[in-house]
Amino acid sequence: QQQSGQQGPQQQSGQQGSQQQSGQQGSQQQSGQQGPQQQSGQQGSQQQSGQQGSQQQSGQWGVGRPKDGDEHGNAFVFADPDKVKEAIEVLAEETSVEEFIDLLAIAGIIGMSDKQKGVLWFNVQSANIIPIVEFSNTGNKSSYTYPSVWRIGDPIEELDLMLTYMTSPRLIPGMTTKKWEYVSNDDNGTESKQMDLLLVVDTSGSMGSAMKESANMHQAVLASYGILSYFESTKSKVAFIGFSDKIDAYVDWSDKYDDVRERLLTNGHGGTKFPISRIKSTLDVRSRDLVTVLITDGDLGNINESVSYFRDYLNDDNKLYIFLLGGSKSLHSYEPLKNIGAKIYNANNANEFCDMVLTDME
Repeated sequence: QQQSGQQGPQQQSGQQGSQQQSGQQGSQQQSGQQGPQQQSGQQGSQQQSGQQGSQQQSGQWGVGRPKDGDEHGNAFVFADPDKVKEAIEVLAEETSVEEFIDLLAIAGIIGMSDKQKGVLWFNVQSANIIPIVEFSNTGNKSSYTYPSVWRIGDPIEELDLMLTYMTSPRLIPGMTTKKWEYVSNDDNGTESKQMDLLLVVDTSGSMGSAMKESANMHQAVLASYGILSYFESTKSKVAFIGFSDKIDAYVDWSDKYDDVRERLLTNGHGGTKFPISRIKSTLDVRSRDLVTVLITDGDLGNINESVSYFRDYLNDDNKLYIFLLGGSKSLHSYEPLKNIGAKIYNANNANEFCDMVLTDME
């Protein structure tokens, strides 16, 4: 009995142990069953969240990963301002101005007017700066006169009768007739000097449209941009007059170079009347050395008045450049200005003007 009594508790204890083990195993089995369910739930939620994320991204962009993008779907070409600028400049080099404006609109580049896009195109295309470099005397200027023979063909107003009769009692043309010769000498060296620019551009009907590559106005704008770039690099003041048979555009003296660039983009219209009165009033308010550049394709209707004014202007050590476009046949009408010191260039396009100016500097 004692043994059986002892065995009883042992058996119970064994039963309890087996129950505990079985309980543990059961709980392990249950936890094992729950584990895959939990994992499956987590995977499902991850898949759902991935799908939702891709749906959200797709909803934001409206398309899949951009062609020119990285592995995260970022359109890095359009995210980098330097790459945008580089791409636009390459586009400007390879297209006409009209194509360039249309392509920027198709690309969705907003916030720029057509005129601003045109300014950008002409800035890229006019990379060849036209340097209007002038020099001033660093020494002294001396002048003197001496008598010489007045010959038939010389201007009659140069004949000095008093000097003639002082040297001979008889008046024999080409032998005893006398005149005074005037000589001016610049002593010592020269140095380059900073000058302000008055840009005068013909905007009459014969010049055409700035946006048409075959038009004289297109070449005038390219040349003007090259000249402006040079004076911008020297931090000079500039003024601008656009003229036809009236004043079409005017920018007073300033360093707002882009204002002038925008005003240059125009369609030619009307006749041609050289704005000598506006030129006078614009130049007269400046005290420093000046350069006036005229770009046109035709005659000056009031050449005598122009010569009279520019003679005094050039005698004050100012400079006058005239660019004649389209192989103008009007070159002879500018000879009086050339004779008093103006520089005259006759060419078909802006690149030829640039080459001529650079050749003169050599």
